[in-house]
Amino acid sequence: MKISGPIVTSLRMNRQLTENFVADLDDARLTQQPADVINHAAWQLGHITFSLNGACQLARGDYRLPDGWAKLFGAGSQPTSDRASYPSKACLIEEL
Repeated sequence: MKISGPIVTSLRMNRQLTENFVADLDDARLTQQPADVINHAAWQLGHITFSLNGACQLARGDYRLPDGWAKLFGAGSQPTSDRASYPSKACLIEEL
């Protein structure tokens, strides 16, 4: 099944907005948790991507995220401030 029309337009628009939100954020700072914000940028990017991938799988998409993403970003995952625990910003954006 091919997904097209308004769904694809919405996904593209949301991807661009998300990329714009993190454009000025340095990769090394993706796991900073200012003002006690628990879900830092690295986790949020991964979680959005993980969730969208799940929706695509329901629509019979054949793309699979890299190994380990369910544990890092899936339901019940807990963000950590350890930057080495997460993919690079470039990887997170590419997978999105």
